[in-house]
Amino acid sequence: MRHAEASLAQWVIHEGRGLVVVVNKMDLLSGRENAHLPSLVMRAVPEEIQKLLPQVTGVPVVFVSALEGKGWGALMHNVNESHKRWCASLCTARLNRWLAKVMSRHPRRGDKGYGAKVRYITQVKARPPTFVVFVSGAGKIDDTELRFFASSLHMCNRKLTQDLALVIWMQHHV
Repeated sequence: MRHAEASLAQWVIHEGRGLVVVVNKMDLLSGRENAHLPSLVMRAVPEEIQKLLPQVTGVPVVFVSALEGKGWGALMHNVNESHKRWCASLCTARLNRWLAKVMSRHPRRGDKGYGAKVRYITQVKARPPTFVVFVSGAGKIDDTELRFFASSLHMCNRKLTQDLALVIWMQHHV
């Protein structure tokens, strides 16, 4: 992936949009002398994308040949699925059940009677998926904990969040 393509993919993720990577010219890899290349490319591209975009998982990669007209059905299917995920929202009850599990497994350092205490989480916007964690107390949640919440939410809801960057912020609950 060239620098311009990587920059474009990072911008798409930063803007909170769904990303589908298209690899064209697969017809150039056909023939006896190149028989091993398609499988190498199909393995290498998703690995490179994961290295370049570690903040998102499961970015769909579609291999097409514009010359031969192959792969367009798979491309449109992945674009439609990405749009559905981008528009989806999670109900607050489900989010708070998830939050209770996460907090029971990984108690916060500040929950020992001082600092910020996490109360609940809700999704305030679907496009891009934006969540607010409500806390009470004198402290605040640092960026590391917010990234932990985002990665945990990705792990538990892969079907809904696989190719999207989640936005999570903190709000003090009075």
